[in-house]
Amino acid sequence: MLSAADWDQRYQQKDTPWDLTGPTPELLRLVPSLPPSGRALVPGGGRGHDALALAQHGMETHLVDFAPTAIDEARALGKSIHLHCLDFFTLPEIPSHHAAYDLIWEYTFFCAIAPDLRARYVATIEKLLKPGGLFLGLFFPLVSEKSPPPFVVTESEVRALFPATLQIEKPQASVKPRAGREFLGFYRKPAR
Repeated sequence: MLSAADWDQRYQQKDTPWDLTGPTPELLRLVPSLPPSGRALVPGGGRGHDALALAQHGMETHLVDFAPTAIDEARALGKSIHLHCLDFFTLPEIPSHHAAYDLIWEYTFFCAIAPDLRARYVATIEKLLKPGGLFLGLFFPLVSEKSPPPFVVTESEVRALFPATLQIEKPQASVKPRAGREFLGFYRKPAR
């Protein structure tokens, strides 16, 4: 698994092939159907393009990444995003994050963590979502010719890790090189 220093070095060297240099098209397609308020979280949010799209939609948006260079670059987008240079897995230990989010948007973070951390990832998502909160994940890659990361993600693995109410769809706005190599997952945490 890559450390925070390893990821930071990749940002410093501009070795970030996952970065689309703008918001994820599938997120932009979904944004009009999302509530125009509430708190959103983007884990492993990097340079902040997706977080900015959610903030511009009207959500109080938080981005967490443990690479300081990524956080510095996200800061350059403006003050509309709350930035946290932290390990994602520590967020539930901070009272202001526990059960605090109406929406969590996932893209290219799940595939960057070691597969043995994925069950912990789902448990962390559960702790961060408010009752009735929505998790949206664009899971990538279904296949990869590169040595990890990214680690391959399968629908069957995601279905096994998330609660049974997770719904999976084919994305409608994948970027061309990723078309057919990703899937969209929706999960709403039960209301109390």
